[in-house]
Amino acid sequence: KRNHYAMEHSPYMRDSDQFNRKTINILWCSLLICFILQLALYPLASESYADFSTRHYFLNTIVPLYLLLLAINFTIEFFIRRVKRRADLATVVGAHAFAFVLALFIGDYIDIPWVFTVFPQLLSILYLYKPYQTGSFVFGTSYSIILFLIYGDFEFVALGSLLATLGIQITCLLTGYGILNRGMKLLESLERSMKSEQEYMIKNIVMDRMSKMDPLTELCNHKTFHEYFDRLIDHHRHNAFALQLAVLDIDNFKKVNDTYGHAVGDVALKTIADRIKAHLGADDFAARYGGEEFVV
Repeated sequence: KRNHYAMEHSPYMRDSDQFNRKTINILWCSLLICFILQLALYPLASESYADFSTRHYFLNTIVPLYLLLLAINFTIEFFIRRVKRRADLATVVGAHAFAFVLALFIGDYIDIPWVFTVFPQLLSILYLYKPYQTGSFVFGTSYSIILFLIYGDFEFVALGSLLATLGIQITCLLTGYGILNRGMKLLESLERSMKSEQEYMIKNIVMDRMSKMDPLTELCNHKTFHEYFDRLIDHHRHNAFALQLAVLDIDNFKKVNDTYGHAVGDVALKTIADRIKAHLGADDFAARYGGEEFVV
């Protein structure tokens, strides 16, 4: 459930939801525009066809066409609102179904209805996902040929328009692949750049820490102590802020180095520093002030 929630609320899913919402809005607008145009062309159709019947026109064209288009749009709406993991696929498939149904029903009124098949394929390019582009090409070319067999009558002009449409679909496919490959290269370049920037930031953080810390004891060094202590004194002067300072040193430390060597002296320094750190509270601050001197 956590993974499902994270995926649905990720930036990618939010961007995808917005894009799918824009797509379905375009389909709703297209449905409305087609309905208005068909009503506007109704008088022209009644004059052009001698056997034109208003009842036949509405029952066999208008009603089934818009029932199917409404069903397609509401199905896409359902996936966008309820099944977001499949919303992209539902939107692409729904756009193809919308174009095919529209072309199938108005093929009697326009010469080359298969031209509608290009638009869903152009839409699939924007998803930057190769299976969508390949599937759109297969679907688009398939029902372009089906529409040609239904309405084309194998006329020379219709055949030429079909070949031109297939050429546009192939161009869309190759363009989509090119955009996707280019996008992948840009993403790889961006990833390398971000990785390099992160490494640079990490190096800066490490160098900044090294410049402020004593490498042996891992306490703050002399310079950092003074920078921080000056701010504490200023804060102490202007606020009701309790401030205590302890200065410590190791007795007879020179004798330790002379007797056992500097390596053992380093162990002694580190041991004392670890003891100090073990007793520091949340508001405490410790530094190595000098050779064997510490401040808290």
